[in-house]
Amino acid sequence: LGHIEEFDTSNPKEWNSYASRLMFYLEANKLVESLLSPAKPVERSFDEIISVLNDHFAPQPSE
Repeated sequence: LGHIEEFDTSNPKEWNSYASRLMFYLEANKLVESLLSPAKPVERSFDEIISVLNDHFAPQPSE
């Protein structure tokens, strides 16, 4: 899901910031893959992925 830019090795001072974004990216993708399984994220639309994430993080209360 999505992509993350390549790390700019000419600017090593930015590593901590990049590493943080990378960790969030990897965690988000693992969660999305898990929630959509057995389907793959590339098989779903952006809106479908957002809906699955909304259901996971903010489920509607049962009546």
